[in-house]
Amino acid sequence: MPRVYREIPAVKIEYVCDRCERGVYRLVCKKPIDTNYIHKWQHRCTHCGNLADFTVPYPLIEVEGRLVNREFIQREALPSPGGPGSGGFSIGQNAD
Repeated sequence: MPRVYREIPAVKIEYVCDRCERGVYRLVCKKPIDTNYIHKWQHRCTHCGNLADFTVPYPLIEVEGRLVNREFIQREALPSPGGPGSGGFSIGQNAD
């Protein structure tokens, strides 16, 4: 069965460094840090190296007004719980 490609409008959301106002923040590690039961992601500025923690991993992707996180994209590719031929794929949740 051939693949079907559809273009969808997407927006990349970046967080500009508060210190230098020239770089943007990128993840330092792939897993969040747990502090007082709150997941925080450590980021580093691409220009000055300033460190900052955020409750979501930047950059973010927004599609049709909804935030899409990395776990959503990975889950989207998994078969639904009914198995092959069950009529669809599982859909993940949006970023908070």
